[in-house]
Amino acid sequence: MNIDSTPNYIFDEKNFLENYNVYRGKYLFSEIAAVLKSNAYGVGNLKRLVSILKVAGCKIFYVGTLDEALAVKKTSPKSSVYVLYTKLSSRVLKIFLQEDLIFVIKSAGEILEIDNFLKSETNKDFCEFKKIKVAIKIDSGLSRLGLNKNDLEEVYEIFKKNQSFLKVESIFSHLACSGENVIDNKVQLEEFNFLSEKYFPKVKKSISASNVLLRGESFEFEQDIIRVGSGLYGLVYDTVAKELGLQFPLKIKARILRFFDVEKGDKVGYGGSFIAKKKMKLATVQVGYSDGLPLRNRGVYFLYDGLESKKAYKLNVVGVISMNLTTIDISSVPFKEFKKNNFVYVISDKEHFNNIVKASKSSPLELFCKLGLGINNKVFKKK
Repeated sequence: MNIDSTPNYIFDEKNFLENYNVYRGKYLFSEIAAVLKSNAYGVGNLKRLVSILKVAGCKIFYVGTLDEALAVKKTSPKSSVYVLYTKLSSRVLKIFLQEDLIFVIKSAGEILEIDNFLKSETNKDFCEFKKIKVAIKIDSGLSRLGLNKNDLEEVYEIFKKNQSFLKVESIFSHLACSGENVIDNKVQLEEFNFLSEKYFPKVKKSISASNVLLRGESFEFEQDIIRVGSGLYGLVYDTVAKELGLQFPLKIKARILRFFDVEKGDKVGYGGSFIAKKKMKLATVQVGYSDGLPLRNRGVYFLYDGLESKKAYKLNVVGVISMNLTTIDISSVPFKEFKKNNFVYVISDKEHFNNIVKASKSSPLELFCKLGLGINNKVFKKK
């Protein structure tokens, strides 16, 4: 990797680890699982993140795909790995058995697929010494993925028939309003607890993710497993993050390619979207929407650390953000500063990140994932 190529995605492993430990320290009677789907929310380097969490005592992981699951297992062979979205087939089920993975059942069709697999005597022989591990996802009110109460009756009958070959590791659900203190959460919790106790009373339960336990009434939602995804990156409500001491682990730096002046009335960017109201000093930075920056940019700024003045400068974006380039106003910075440092912070901290979220009318998770998926040059910082 060439560190001089830009933009540079700088990920703080220490903050990531400390965020996981916050949850472990707060919820002593639950197992804290790490959700690393979508290539660890775009961060990547899945094996490295798993190794960090493994040292911290994490033994349960949720991922999206079979490839992600195999990467986790290679790094943490004894961990429990739940796979959320992989399409079932006989070949896939045999891989799950061989690698000791847990398939998440989200629809009645998936349990029927497993039932068909077990109708083969050859496949039953394959399961003779190792059961197929599954988890049951219940749709308790989000209306997205999961089994409803009508599905559960059919699923339960198939489980009873195949109990010699199947093991239910856990049963879980997802709240629709997890970050808000609303009555809907309690309605979902009651529905989930009722269905869990009716069909799988001795199985581990989980309804809590990163936000829900942090609203003051957590004892109702504290169950056997707590699934932490966005919380690993400090992407919960700001008041909660501050109260708990969750850290934001991301900085992004990009290089200035060109300095230039414009006169009053000059147009900048595609479509002449910005018109200078006075003479200005501008700079073109090597970062754009292909790197994950949003096209909406009214009010977006970059930050510059003046090495001589020891001052941080806010540099507003002007004109339309392009595929690989962004233009900024550097009129407030003494030009001699750039002789020592020609990099700017696209994102410097959580407050700066939130500015882009607000200006682009995006969501924190959407922007975080897009930046991670868009930028290839990544530096993982240990201290």
